[in-house]
Amino acid sequence: MRCTSCESTCRAHAEDTESAAELIKEARGILQRLSDRAYPFAQYYLADGYFSGLFNKDKPDYDKALPLFVAASKHGHAESGYRAALCYEFGWGCTKNYPKAVQFFRAAASKGHPGAAIRLGKACLTGDMGLVNRYREGVKWLKRATDSADYQYNSGPYELGLLHITGFGEDIFKDEAYAAQLMTKSAELGHAEANYRMGQAYENGTFGCPKDAALSVHFYNGAASKGLPEAMMALCAWYMVGAEPVLEKDEVEAYEWSKRAAELGKSTTPTTLVKLYANRIQQGSQRPSTPSDTLPKWASDAVVTLSKRMCGTSRLPTRATRRLNNDSTLLERQLLAILAYLWPRVRPRQKSSVAARKRSASSCKFDETKRSF
Repeated sequence: MRCTSCESTCRAHAEDTESAAELIKEARGILQRLSDRAYPFAQYYLADGYFSGLFNKDKPDYDKALPLFVAASKHGHAESGYRAALCYEFGWGCTKNYPKAVQFFRAAASKGHPGAAIRLGKACLTGDMGLVNRYREGVKWLKRATDSADYQYNSGPYELGLLHITGFGEDIFKDEAYAAQLMTKSAELGHAEANYRMGQAYENGTFGCPKDAALSVHFYNGAASKGLPEAMMALCAWYMVGAEPVLEKDEVEAYEWSKRAAELGKSTTPTTLVKLYANRIQQGSQRPSTPSDTLPKWASDAVVTLSKRMCGTSRLPTRATRRLNNDSTLLERQLLAILAYLWPRVRPRQKSSVAARKRSASSCKFDETKRSF
């Protein structure tokens, strides 16, 4: 017996796919006709469709995109000039050609394109693309990028602010307060690193900023929403201690931010994860019914990683008791106690033979110089 609802759903999906393909084909035809008549915006949109793969079954076609970017840039389209410069810089649809890339970057930056101004300014200051001894030109382009920064190209104020923190050359003087203003501008435009830096500034009272928990959490949230693991761990720390009356202590929220950072691969999270997970177990929110219950995979990995860092081995019990003595710091004693508490719940690994264990032990020696905690 056939399911009529499933058939109708599949039929509707197929029809939508066909209609979308027909619309894309029709759009490409219209853009092609307008491009042939030298309309720069049509040339740009057609080039972007080829570059992104929209007009080529999700496969980028740089060979068709580059000539259209070049043609549109010659008609004054700044974004097309910037995209053509990137193609020449990285060899998309052509061989790498730094002089041509610089030519198109300059043309786009002179038309007020902030992305081109940022790239050109940084290249002049660092000597990329053959632009050596161009200090004053680099400063000029960075200042233009700062003035014309927008939500898409928001790193100009941040890059200039970094230089003002310590000073750079004759024209960029050390001024932390001005650096904070520049970074705040980038942060308001959605720049993740700028948000993180300003969160640190308001947390620690640096760059001439007062200590302000509310503003620190605000900027950390801005960076964390952009997927920055360091900001997630900073929020975790705020929620662990709280900041009354601005922010209530919330270990569950701290746990979630730390977990998100761990899922993004932040290597400094195992200590915090293990401590938070132990706290949640002790509070009863995730209390195992028996000691043999296993931790989630990420928690097991965190326990093993932390054990390797502290004890030099993932075989915890004997090494932990040896390390736990009167000379241990309070933090070491607490963490070793937490490890011992969680160790029975670490997910069991595949058992190997005695010979295999001896081979692995002889081939993998722990390097004492790399131990870090």
